[in-house]
Amino acid sequence: MATQSASLSPPVFNGDQYHIWAVRMRAYLRGQGLWQYVEEEKQPPQLGPNPTLNQMRMYEEEMSKAPRDFSHIHSAVTDLVFTRIMACETAKEAWDRLREEFMGSDTTRNMQVMNLRREFEMLRMQQVEKVKEYVDRLMSVVNKIRLLGVEMSDKMIVEKVLVSLPERFESKISSLEDSKDLSQISLTELVHALQAQEQRRLMSVQEQKCTAIKQAQSAEDQQQSSEPEQLFIASCYSMQTTGDVWLIDSGCTNHMAAKLENFVRIDRTYNSKVKVGNGEYVEAKGIGDVAVQTQSKSLNGSKYFVLFIDDYSRVAWVYFLKQKNEVAVVFKKFKLLVENEVGTLIKTVRSDNGTEYT
Repeated sequence: MATQSASLSPPVFNGDQYHIWAVRMRAYLRGQGLWQYVEEEKQPPQLGPNPTLNQMRMYEEEMSKAPRDFSHIHSAVTDLVFTRIMACETAKEAWDRLREEFMGSDTTRNMQVMNLRREFEMLRMQQVEKVKEYVDRLMSVVNKIRLLGVEMSDKMIVEKVLVSLPERFESKISSLEDSKDLSQISLTELVHALQAQEQRRLMSVQEQKCTAIKQAQSAEDQQQSSEPEQLFIASCYSMQTTGDVWLIDSGCTNHMAAKLENFVRIDRTYNSKVKVGNGEYVEAKGIGDVAVQTQSKSLNGSKYFVLFIDDYSRVAWVYFLKQKNEVAVVFKKFKLLVENEVGTLIKTVRSDNGTEYT
């Protein structure tokens, strides 16, 4: 019973959003069979001579409706708003007083309607706007006009949507004209049709982007496979002949060293020519792994280091090692650090084909 009573309570007006409260209150009073006493200040018919008991009960019921109507309006406003209508004698008088104070005079309402109509006529869907966003924006203006008591039919709204769409929907509009009577189509049906076209267009754009990325990646891979390896050579190469000279690369995955003893693992069957910065070619007679060891231990006793480089940004991370077999453990720590920072997973790892990571 408590739930039923709460559901039958009238909406409460606190001084804000009068237009919305008026619509809800009107519906509430109609549901109670009392709205006519506000709209027309209806008076019950007088009893005839020699009324029956049933006629007397009906007369008493009708006589009680006007006071109940008035009581509902009193209970549907806050104390602050009640002071505006406390001197009123009837439900209609109280309703008209609230309407005039919070909705304005007829002149004020007409100006509001005129401004909203102008806003309605000037509305256009933006190029970056979605169908739902535009229709919501349009209906916000329409509902404001309706709350001021002006009727706006769905047909008028459908026509407005059709003439205010961007060019990308022209083909869909032409298709609808061929298959349907646009003068009879509902707003909901039109919105669903436009959203379906919007979704298909979005999927098509995404497919085109994926195809373009794959084509660009394929072209890049072909270019890399067809070009010889290029290294950036330090200027000291042409002035010094010591075997300690290294060729410094510009982001390539391969490096060159002159001393065979620097390699801890080497494949002598590999032979290649590498173009260097001065235009000459250097012959490479093998490929393998190099261990970099410092001349003295660090403060924590490390003798080796491992370097991780991001191919895209060229940002580098250096980890010091006491033993070479610590590389796998260090890589797991590095992987966890980077993936937590950027919120994505490492997809590809390129190494010098050593066995440190396995």
